[in-house]
Amino acid sequence: MTVSIVPPACKLDQTPPQLNFKHH
Repeated sequence: MTVSIVPPACKLDQTPPQLNFKHH
């Protein structure tokens, strides 16, 4: 998983980067 590309906010949300991007 590429958490580096995902901001800290995503980490707090505990949601995968792909899902987070889709939610946006």
